[in-house]
Amino acid sequence: MPLYLIRFGYTPEEWAQTIKQPEDRREVIGPLAQAIGGKLHGLWYAFGDHDGYALAEAPDNTAIASLVLALTGGGKFRSLSTTVLLTVEETLDTTINTRVPRRLRQALEQVARERRVNPLTFARTLLDEGLRRERHPGIVFREGPVGRRAAIEGRRLDVWQVMETLWASDGNVEEAADYLGLRPDQVRAAVGYYTEYPDEIDAWVRANQEEADRLRSQWEREQASLRR
Repeated sequence: MPLYLIRFGYTPEEWAQTIKQPEDRREVIGPLAQAIGGKLHGLWYAFGDHDGYALAEAPDNTAIASLVLALTGGGKFRSLSTTVLLTVEETLDTTINTRVPRRLRQALEQVARERRVNPLTFARTLLDEGLRRERHPGIVFREGPVGRRAAIEGRRLDVWQVMETLWASDGNVEEAADYLGLRPDQVRAAVGYYTEYPDEIDAWVRANQEEADRLRSQWEREQASLRR
């Protein structure tokens, strides 16, 4: 959720009341933040133009506005302002987005809509995959029912399938290439990609094995149901 910086200043009357009867205002603001689906991260008092600062997260601007209105209703503040905070990643996304040519940005947004994904998320995916392809020639990425996956360019084989075959061949590149109908350099391309992204490929191998086990178990149950 977005983070918000809340700056506030007490009225003289409120300062007098606070000095007379000190209380932890986090116990007041915290529940209000939770009521809007957010969270209070901290409250600090300070010298300067503002008496204090609060850091809170909220679902959106409308939610944080309702929190601010709840706070101002008691007449305790002479000033109260809120600023939405951006993470470094969000700022970089904004910077990159403003530098992308309009034609390219529109094309990106159109494809993102067709695939029903967030344009920024889709842009990150394309950038990441572009850099991976640059580092690993011969590797492409294909869309599938359970997500995009690394594959061998020009062939209907995923990297995880090549690695699984290579392991079954005791690491013999030529043997694995002959079995799969690939060139040895294509198998080595898969090895190079796996070396840099082992967790990703291992996850695909596990997912395939789990699916195979599920289908076999289902088939065995169906066979058993045919006999009484």
